[in-house]
Amino acid sequence: MKKLILTIVTMMFIGLLAFAYGSGKWTKENINENEIKSGKATRLNWPANLSLQKADLPPELKYDIRERSSRHINKEQLTGAKLISDIISDYPVNWITTYVSVEISATCGGKVLKAVSSNEMLSAEQKDIMNTSDMGTDVVIDVNYTYKVPVTNAIEKNKMHVAMTLVPEVEAEYVGGNEHMINYLKKNIVEFSKTTPEQSKQITIRFTVNEEGKVINANVSNASGYNEIHILLLDAIYQMPKWKPAENSKGVKVKQDFEFKVGQVGC
Repeated sequence: MKKLILTIVTMMFIGLLAFAYGSGKWTKENINENEIKSGKATRLNWPANLSLQKADLPPELKYDIRERSSRHINKEQLTGAKLISDIISDYPVNWITTYVSVEISATCGGKVLKAVSSNEMLSAEQKDIMNTSDMGTDVVIDVNYTYKVPVTNAIEKNKMHVAMTLVPEVEAEYVGGNEHMINYLKKNIVEFSKTTPEQSKQITIRFTVNEEGKVINANVSNASGYNEIHILLLDAIYQMPKWKPAENSKGVKVKQDFEFKVGQVGC
């Protein structure tokens, strides 16, 4: 009798250990109907061999949301410009001995337009491109020039390439500021922080904040190769609270493009 009781107790103990171990993993059985309805059940599609321990410490992640280009210009700066140096504040005039050509290109009305001049003076066509360029487009300036080396007097042919993104005078802003935005992201992509190092390499998602402050057109521009994780991150971006929309110089609300980058520190 004692042996029977001991056997039953042992089996119960083993069963409890197995339950505790199993409950420490995310599985399809752990996902309830509410999660599915809320759109947060992304992990349903994760690979079967991806085992996420609740006890695992997530790797340190870095979060970064910014306008998709590091170099900006607004419409007011473009309007009235007469020289290349009026557009590029740090324009290196001392690099140039003679001009070969200056090409300016941008998207206007959905079409890429280009115009060429022979020196730093902007032509009428170039001015027209800058005045009619679409918000969010890259205003690209390619300067072909020659440079006379002072020591040898040799003439070198060079090219200067500058790209600036046209942004609104008042840029879109996450309500509550950057700190609130990072807190939101940390709460809503916690499962991403538990993935393997290979899966959580830096991923870039581009999106637009429209005139109403709503996130639209989100897409992965720097893929990791794991579609399930892309869906998880896209869900978090699409479900963000409304932003304070961007405005042009006349106070009219306009769209603005952004990039979201997330990944392990060092990746």
